Amino acid sequence: MTNVQPRHLRIFMASPGDVTHERELALTVLDQLPYEPSFRGCITIEEVAWDKKGAGAPILANLTPQDSIKLGLPTPAECDIVVVIFWARMGTPLPPQYLKPVLTFKHCVSDRAKHECHLPKVNYS
Repeated sequence: MTNVQPRHLRIFMASPGDVTHERELALTVLDQLPYEPSFRGCITIEEVAWDKKGAGAPILANLTPQDSIKLGLPTPAECDIVVVIFWARMGTPLPPQYLKPVLTFKHCVSDRAKHECHLPKVNYS
């Protein structure tokens, strides 16, 4: 019997505050996915989300929340999959240099074009 290591997937989550329920559902699905019969033993998932209990970014007192998140988490380009959830809001009104869902999506598209490995994969509907 061969000992095959499961594929590790790093999944970045980005969404504005008006889709809290949808974000929680997505994180729940990601938590359960490695235990589904067709994926069991084949994948491990690391969710990259600022609000992931035990794995999020520490919000530092001397930085804005967005700056703390940028320093404390991998970037979307460092992840295998990026999930961006939108509804009515496109993100917190902040100066353009801060990470927010719209910029996350734009960075994913531009980073994908720059790299031969075509990561992250960009799908939208």
